[in-house]
Amino acid sequence: MPHKPSKHEIILAPCEKNRDRIDYMFKLLDTDEKRLELVDTHRNKNLAHAFVTFAAAYGASLKFFADANPILISVSLFLLAVAFFLRDMRSHQYSHGWTLTIKKHLYTLSEVINAPQKPVNFKRYYKEGHKLAIRWKEWFSPTRLAYYVLFIGAFLSYFILKEGWIQKLSGKN
Repeated sequence: MPHKPSKHEIILAPCEKNRDRIDYMFKLLDTDEKRLELVDTHRNKNLAHAFVTFAAAYGASLKFFADANPILISVSLFLLAVAFFLRDMRSHQYSHGWTLTIKKHLYTLSEVINAPQKPVNFKRYYKEGHKLAIRWKEWFSPTRLAYYVLFIGAFLSYFILKEGWIQKLSGKN
């Protein structure tokens, strides 16, 4: 019994010119690589925005809210870091999804080249790659470690603000 494709699968039927199928797969791979590059660029910008926003919020809290409750400021900084972290996690999942999609499309391209008269089934995007982003070793990647620094900074900001270390260092005590 032939394989029944799901609604998300594409069937690339054989044709007289296999070169057309090969060209289609190369165009698809080129598009996939551009999307992966876009997602990775978004992740890098998200990390840069997280650090700049965190530093600006911390600086503003020192300048304008010096008399405010240090717990509120620390919790606000922590929630800000969590928001950027969650955005990064989502982008990380898409990055793994596009990486798996590229690998599967390369395999499909090899099938098209090696078996020109065989129809080929594939998906436009493989969501199964999202599961690869939550493996234990992913929790210790450099990007994740940078977010952990923000979490620790939010935690330490409580003690810095409570004890007035910045004011003591600047001589405004």
